[in-house]
Amino acid sequence: MKHERESHVQILKALLFDCRRSDRDIAKQVGTSQPTVTRVRQRFISGGVIKSYEIILDLAKLGFEIFAFSTMPHPVTDVIKEDSKVVYAVAMGPNKMFTISVHKNYTDYHGFYHKYSVESSYLVPTSTKPMKSLSFKNISL
Repeated sequence: MKHERESHVQILKALLFDCRRSDRDIAKQVGTSQPTVTRVRQRFISGGVIKSYEIILDLAKLGFEIFAFSTMPHPVTDVIKEDSKVVYAVAMGPNKMFTISVHKNYTDYHGFYHKYSVESSYLVPTSTKPMKSLSFKNISL
């Protein structure tokens, strides 16, 4: 059982590093069979461990200048869900919300700030090269 759990963790790590790799390729790396990798991948998906496969974009190349990390005084969940500027949102109790949003420029951010009565924000230019990219591939399992 312990060996099986270890191989499942190794499969998950391989998927985190590059989810586009074939199950056959991952099986060779982990030392198991391709059907085992396929079965484990499907279990991760059906069990909700893997929710989706994402693409990490270079936002500056797409014309976005600002990342905004913001808190707001009142959760506006339904409106936030529909706002294409918001890439992450979570209610922090009944009276506060945290969001991460992207903006074409400061004028775009300023409209967002007033629309949601933002309490506080930390703005980061998308042109700033991160020391560590926004990714889960280096998470320790």
